[in-house]
Amino acid sequence: MWRAEAGAGKVEYGAVILLVAAVTAAVIGFGLPGDVRALLDRSMCLVPGDQECEEAAAGDPDEDSGGDDESGDGEDEPGGGEESGDGGDGSEDEDGESGDGGEESGNENYDPELAEDLEEAESDLEDAEEELEEAESSYDEVFEELLQLLKELIGLQDAEDCLTEGDIVACIWTVVGFAPWGKAAKVAKKIPAIARLVTKWRRRSGRLDDAEEAADNARGSRDEALEACGLEPGGRNSFPADTPVLLAGGGTQAIADIDTGDYVVAADPETGTTAPRPVTDTITSFGDKELVTLTVLTDEGGEEITATGHHRFWDKEDREWVQADSLRPGDQLRAPDGGAVTVAGLNEFTQRQTVHNLTVHDLHTYYVSAGGTSVLVHNQNNGNGPCDPPGSSTPRTNPEHVEELKNNGVKFSEEDLVSTARRTSDDQVVFLENGNSRAGLQHILGEHSDDFARRGISENEVPDLVTKAASEGRQVGTQGRGNGRPIYEVEFNGETHRVAVTVGSNGFIVGANPAS
Repeated sequence: MWRAEAGAGKVEYGAVILLVAAVTAAVIGFGLPGDVRALLDRSMCLVPGDQECEEAAAGDPDEDSGGDDESGDGEDEPGGGEESGDGGDGSEDEDGESGDGGEESGNENYDPELAEDLEEAESDLEDAEEELEEAESSYDEVFEELLQLLKELIGLQDAEDCLTEGDIVACIWTVVGFAPWGKAAKVAKKIPAIARLVTKWRRRSGRLDDAEEAADNARGSRDEALEACGLEPGGRNSFPADTPVLLAGGGTQAIADIDTGDYVVAADPETGTTAPRPVTDTITSFGDKELVTLTVLTDEGGEEITATGHHRFWDKEDREWVQADSLRPGDQLRAPDGGAVTVAGLNEFTQRQTVHNLTVHDLHTYYVSAGGTSVLVHNQNNGNGPCDPPGSSTPRTNPEHVEELKNNGVKFSEEDLVSTARRTSDDQVVFLENGNSRAGLQHILGEHSDDFARRGISENEVPDLVTKAASEGRQVGTQGRGNGRPIYEVEFNGETHRVAVTVGSNGFIVGANPAS
């Protein structure tokens, strides 16, 4: 639309009002009724906005119930966002319920007051920015009404040309020259509507100013809360809702649809470790976001990934985390197989929208996808900050079990360890590692995550169920011919489940699947 192309803002909106008022002022000499002249005088007084104006008598457009200002704009009063009462939602996290955890460990740095302050600040900012968006939309409606009225007086093309010239004074004289003075009576009839529009503009302009100030204040409070939590001011770094995330069980899912407990593919680029890891928290924020759209080269051609400017991607060549807005064409990002994905270009822009991020256990990374290619990104925090709830980095392992495995000479990777338990039948420690596509959790999820899901077991619950079945379950049969995989029956989350589990001689849980 031409208005957007012209970059019209508040000055241009004010110019429209001055132009319309100038047209009406030009017809005063034709002799106007006293009450109409009073309306015109007051509307002209209101336009500059820096002086007291006398209230109009009978027929004041503020009091008018006619169609030009049908509701008196009562719905436009500022301050509409205070009723949400979101401020106290964060208090429920003080108990530190994580579902992952044990009493063995937690986030010792967790500060419930700081976490609650951050949640309140982000909620207040979301409310303020929603009010700002509504105020801007309401303000734009007045602009369209003003443009329509000006079009009726001098024609649309002349109005557009006038508003894009940039010289308000010269433009007013142009309008005066174009006005159809042969139809002065018709012009005079528009004066009450003009006065009402001026009043409406004043109200909505005030609402917009208040909303902008409230959003600025809320943004500052949010940044202070982020800094207190050891996070970077300017908002948490994230991705748009439809950004695909690579799942541990195969395939992708939009980041907005990822839940706590879902397993994603994570990696430590320093060691080369790639393994499934559970999502321990999901973060959502709304507002004006500085975004970067990266174009990356794939087998299908160029594909796009959009992220907030400060979200970090792994640069394979420099072997470091680099912000999205600092990447350049030719930079190499990390693919799930360790290969390189080339950045072909980037486009920076600002847009108001909702964005999402994940906190991932232990490795604190995940892959976002573009077409058939995925690249490694950081989840921005390590799960141990003062505003990260207890349990967000708590493993399912027992230190005594780990020490016993070491003393017994069992070969295992402590980094790769997911859960441990002591088997009741023979006191042996059984353990589950992330493993690979042939054995361990990665194999179990890759082959049977859908089977577990059909029985109401989420990916996050699979390690607990499998480990409990292997350590506490009662064997009720075998799967397959001969000495097949043992089937264990166990109580889990208040229900009876049967799980077939293979445990190696060293206690390693090789594989598992639901059984009937």
